[in-house]
Amino acid sequence: MSVIESTQFDLRRLHAMQEKLTLFIRHLAQQGFHIDVDSQVIAQQLLATNDFSDKLHLQHSLRSLLCKNPQQWRDFDQVYCDFWLRKPKMA
Repeated sequence: MSVIESTQFDLRRLHAMQEKLTLFIRHLAQQGFHIDVDSQVIAQQLLATNDFSDKLHLQHSLRSLLCKNPQQWRDFDQVYCDFWLRKPKMA
């Protein structure tokens, strides 16, 4: 695989992850989390500039950024796992 092909793959993968992160932020809002625009932008920047091959690192980073009170801190892990680890629905 050439460097160009590798970069294109990485950009496609990043774009897909950014789309999924956007959906996750919407999911958090549906669960009662208030996510301001600045936090959404920072979350996308974190995703784009860090290696989150360790999924737990992503979870902890997002929790630190997006939780605004103790209740959200307690609820975050379950909401995160429900969203990111759920199995796709079969049609």
